[in-house]
Amino acid sequence: MTCDLNPTAALPSLPPPRRCSWKGRLLRTPVLLAAWALAAASVGAALGGWHWRLDYFANFPVQYLALGVPVFGLLLLLRCWRAAGGFAAVLLWNGFLVLPLLAGGPDPSAGNPDAVLRVVQKNVFHINPRYADTIAWLREQEADVVVIQEMSDTWREELIRGLVEGARYTAYLPDRPGGERHTVGVFVGPRVEVVAHRHWGAGEPLKPMVEVGLKVPGFDQTVVMQGVHTRAPVRASWSRLRGRQLAELTGWAAARDARVHGPTLVVGDLNATRWSAPLRALMRHGGLRDTAEGTGLRGTWPEFLFARRRSAPVPLGWTGMITLDHVLASGHFVVARRAVGPGLGSDHLGVVVDLARRVSRP
Repeated sequence: MTCDLNPTAALPSLPPPRRCSWKGRLLRTPVLLAAWALAAASVGAALGGWHWRLDYFANFPVQYLALGVPVFGLLLLLRCWRAAGGFAAVLLWNGFLVLPLLAGGPDPSAGNPDAVLRVVQKNVFHINPRYADTIAWLREQEADVVVIQEMSDTWREELIRGLVEGARYTAYLPDRPGGERHTVGVFVGPRVEVVAHRHWGAGEPLKPMVEVGLKVPGFDQTVVMQGVHTRAPVRASWSRLRGRQLAELTGWAAARDARVHGPTLVVGDLNATRWSAPLRALMRHGGLRDTAEGTGLRGTWPEFLFARRRSAPVPLGWTGMITLDHVLASGHFVVARRAVGPGLGSDHLGVVVDLARRVSRP
């Protein structure tokens, strides 16, 4: 009997590794490029506080998810395991950012149904000619407070005629600064008493904020609200102006003691989403919550995507829209209802929020 001392003699020979065909490489390349692009955008979004251009990327985690899920599926189909593993972390991070908009929702039981403040936020678009339609919609909401942006001189006259003279609202309108085509305005309904008001804002003097102190039935403290329109960050100088205005607003909100100073609201077209660095700072340091949390993916800009969504058989408009119009509230409030209204000729949709007084203090 002989013994074969060669240990490899009994092992089957393995075929050489199969090289990826040119067709496979042609398909993998664009998928990998898309994955790297989405990953780079997500990293840039996280660094938005360092540069204003990077902060642009912070506005689109919903879109990164909408594009990233099919890319992730293709990576798995193409067996790009390492790329898929790394890209899964990108999807999880963006999912974590979007989750507060989907989880939970308004809890009317936590608020006092006899103490509710209805707020409407609307950027009317200064060259929009649909005055009658917009004013009719505003009046239909029966809001206690209406905050308007991009109010031109013509819009000012129409709103005074339709809301002040026609619906007994009281207007708080700063003068339009020279060189500006429009300004912000606040209209307070007859059910609410205004106990204080001012126009202020050194951070962005051409876009003054409107502050009103409101005595609301059922609230034991004065509700202080800021009506705001920040500069659109389409260039470096405008981004700095927006940053200074939001920083000034952050300092104001952070200085308010929730137990002493009472309920706080910031309402306006802030030209930033909830993930933008200056808006994150405002909510975190100012003790404010985005009232859109738990109400779903309902963007407010640009309006033309909303119009397409309504006429499309598949509702995909949310994948392109972002929320620039905000109602930020302190913990004194509970969101009883939040709805997104029509554009009515504006590039922004309207926002309607019912805020009930929280039964227990924040």
